[in-house]
Amino acid sequence: MKTVKETELRIGNLVSQNGYPGLVYSIESALPRREERFNDKVVITLYDSGLATVTLDQVSPVTITDDLLTRFGFQGEYNSMINIMTFILPGTPFSFVQGKFVMQTGTGDFCVYLKFAHQLQNLYFALVGEELTLN
Repeated sequence: MKTVKETELRIGNLVSQNGYPGLVYSIESALPRREERFNDKVVITLYDSGLATVTLDQVSPVTITDDLLTRFGFQGEYNSMINIMTFILPGTPFSFVQGKFVMQTGTGDFCVYLKFAHQLQNLYFALVGEELTLN
């Protein structure tokens, strides 16, 4: 199981715990705690249909899929000439194609390979200053 580093997470990031997706609701640094299972561990509260408190080592990243891109608001466009599905985020210069996040600029394209949902959310926030949320 791939783990997520504490420094990679932000409130609102999509992660998985035991195969179930959840949004990061809070992150607490490793501290001495009364409850042994949380003692000296990074503690994360996840939100799905309720709140669940877990340790960082119980959280794994969520792989970017076509369905997930659609839930983030991207619209898929299939190019039959080159046999590639491109996902475009309407009203923005952003697209996602074959594992690459692409931002069209006036002087060329900025591209970066991303594998996980929290990476996409963090990059989008860094570029736009707004959260990329699930629909």
